Amino acid sequence: MTKIIDNKYILYFNKKIGEGGFSEVFSGKCLTTDEIVAIKCEKKESIKKQILEKEKYIYQILLKNENTAKMLFYNEDETYRYLVLEKYYMNLGNYKKKRKIENDGKFLFITREIIKQIKILHDLGIIHKDIKPENFVIDKKNNTVKLIDFGLSDTFLDENKKHVIMKKTRSRSGTLRYMSPNSHKKYRLSRRDDLISLSYSLIFLYKNKLPWQNIIAESKKEKYNKVLEIKTKYLNNTDLLNNLPEPIAIIYKYSKELRFNEKPKYEFLIDIINLCCEISNININKIKL
Repeated sequence: MTKIIDNKYILYFNKKIGEGGFSEVFSGKCLTTDEIVAIKCEKKESIKKQILEKEKYIYQILLKNENTAKMLFYNEDETYRYLVLEKYYMNLGNYKKKRKIENDGKFLFITREIIKQIKILHDLGIIHKDIKPENFVIDKKNNTVKLIDFGLSDTFLDENKKHVIMKKTRSRSGTLRYMSPNSHKKYRLSRRDDLISLSYSLIFLYKNKLPWQNIIAESKKEKYNKVLEIKTKYLNNTDLLNNLPEPIAIIYKYSKELRFNEKPKYEFLIDIINLCCEISNININKIKL
């Protein structure tokens, strides 16, 4: 089954790329250039919040920087909202599954590119709120990693461009495996929480497991509480950091010490990665994805 969007793109409903809590992503094609694209679809009747329209707004802000994932087109009809995006190679979760991260050099290169992506977003006054391997994609053309999926993203600045204050919220934000303890406790999130989620993501990508995976519980609430209990236990337990490259251990330790409104030192983290590679005789700038 196919659908033509505004006489510009064709959407292939039989070629699903992925899905999330509020939308599905399909392969598509530009009718004028034959470029293969990714088309994110949100059914209007299935959700009250207009997540895709919010995501469109974030992508419009990101157009200010050429090193970010690109939105190509946005449209709506009586049934769906459509967000047309550049199509990239694969996300980091699948990249890991296919054993593409075969050495520490490539892993540290990917880590460096991820930090650059998060810095770009934060420098624009936005936090992601759902950092995880599946929300980073490999851009083979430019030999880098791009951050995607901004449906939960939010500004951390108020109308006066001052940092918002810390307070309780009505819900958690993010994916259970990677969300910060602050999100579990339903606190407003900030830049530090993106870095905490990043550290969990990196540990998972390197070790292929986290201590709070596969928790059995009788209810969703009990499961969230059990996961939080284990995450809290590991805040001051170095066992989680065993056999990790030193820069990843540093990112973890650094992120959990950040204050709510503190600006992370992205360049410091990048310098640590570069120094580690230099000491290990890894030419990080020659690595190809």
